Parts: sequence; structure tokens; C-alpha cells
Amino acid sequence: MNLNCLRCGTKAVHLHHRKLRRHGDHSQANLVPLCFRCHDWAHANPAEAYETGWLVRSFDDPATSDWLNAAPDYTPEAKEKMGGASAPVAEEGRDV
Repeated sequence: MNLNCLRCGTKAVHLHHRKLRRHGDHSQANLVPLCFRCHDWAHANPAEAYETGWLVRSFDDPATSDWLNAAPDYTPEAKEKMGGASAPVAEEGRDV
């Protein structure tokens, strides 16, 4: 895989299922490239991961749930490319 982790920007080694794999959603909106450390973090810290969108509850649709607002290199283009919900608008003088 030749992608960067969307959480920290290092080399991604996993395609993380935001809605857990056992729920059967393998859509592009549900798959996020993460490095080993960030993938481990998402599963070790589920409360924060659900709150920030790195995990999605089984009854939610990954394509319509807001996500990636906490990613350091977040861009609306990256979010669109990964099939996420519409991009948030940055406040003046503040990065999203």
C-alpha cells in the first residue's frame, strides 16, 4: 500500500474499517488508511475514536457520518476522495 495514514501522516499499513469488519461494510467510505500505531489507537480508545469519527457505530452509515475532523493533514479533497460526508467549513484563521 502506498498511502499515508490519515491520522498522523506517516506510511499507512492498514485499511481500517470505521464500521467494524464484522458488520460487513467494505465500501470506500468505510475504509481509511492508517499506520499501525493509529490503527491500534482507534481500537484501544473506542470512546474517543467514535467521538472523532475514526470508528462508526453499526447502525450508522459511514458515507454520511462526519469524520476526519481531527486529522492533522485533513483536506476537503482527501475526505471527498475517501468517500466521506461533505467537508466542514474552516473558520477564518483556523485550520479544519
